[in-house]
Amino acid sequence: MENGANFLAEGFLFSVATALIIGEAWRSSRNQSKQRSDVNDSIEELRIQMRELVERLRTREEDAAEDRRQYVPSLTYMTLLNSKADTRSLLASWAASSRSGCEVVVG
Repeated sequence: MENGANFLAEGFLFSVATALIIGEAWRSSRNQSKQRSDVNDSIEELRIQMRELVERLRTREEDAAEDRRQYVPSLTYMTLLNSKADTRSLLASWAASSRSGCEVVVG
């Protein structure tokens, strides 16, 4: 009888210890799974933000290229206008000096 009581007590303790170990392993596994899920969600959010930033960068690069295409011809036109104005002022200066007999010094 004493052996039976010892067997039941040890069996009960063994089953409680086994239940605690299994419960702790399950809880730990669940926490790790939740952490992995959180990390995966964060990675996905970062991927989405990166795609958006790449798209915004492409758009800005395209806009800048378009601005350059529009700016270069206008810059060339302004340079041409300036050179014509310089030529006109030189001619006017030359004509004025020719009438007065003075020498023109162009610097």
